[in-house]
Amino acid sequence: DFCLSRGLGDVYKRQIFSNEVFTNYDTSNSTLPDNKIRNLVSFNDTVWMQTDSGLSQFYNGQFTHYTDTNGLLTANITDLEADSKGNLWIASFSGLSKKSGNNFTHDQSRKVYDIGINNGDSIYANVNVSGIVNVANPITAELYEGTNWTTLRDTSLVGFIPSAKFYSLNNGNIGITGSNGDSYLVNNLFELDFYDLPDDQINSTAITSMDQNLQGDIWYSFKPGFYYDAGAVYKYNGSDYE
Repeated sequence: DFCLSRGLGDVYKRQIFSNEVFTNYDTSNSTLPDNKIRNLVSFNDTVWMQTDSGLSQFYNGQFTHYTDTNGLLTANITDLEADSKGNLWIASFSGLSKKSGNNFTHDQSRKVYDIGINNGDSIYANVNVSGIVNVANPITAELYEGTNWTTLRDTSLVGFIPSAKFYSLNNGNIGITGSNGDSYLVNNLFELDFYDLPDDQINSTAITSMDQNLQGDIWYSFKPGFYYDAGAVYKYNGSDYE
């Protein structure tokens, strides 16, 4: 089985595909509090959804919803990720929260824009501002091990990544994209390998996601832009973009 969200404008639906049949859920036929699904994260048979109304959980055919009245720091979530143990990590401007079973714990010391989790369950977080700055001494990217925060500095001299977005990649690594159309893979602690995306009938700044498979291929998706720019999927095999 798999799940996805589809949208046209600001209206989104959640879909479950099982046994060659789609089942669609929205506010008209379920207890979903909001049709604007911004993010989906799954672990085993549980799916969590980031909406404009907070956090929704789908398990065993049932929806459960969370806001600042029953566990969350705030209903205004900025990102979701699950670690290898099935804990859900919830980022917001109010802090970083962990949902373990039915229990929530919070760290309110950081304003968290975005997170990614590697295969060692280390949490990479974009804090304080939306970009990552590696010049001077601002703290904009940090590593969280569940208790302590460690400031990250790029050792390959990448100066600035505007509107940075972390990705928990399928092979266990961490990826980063910026609104300037650049992308990076994180090697070692925070050494960034740079990838220059082509502008071949697509707008490289319109990137919506990236992932890397076990064979090392990097996949990118792009939304349609204005005029001639098309939506697209790119595959990079280490030497060529297709």
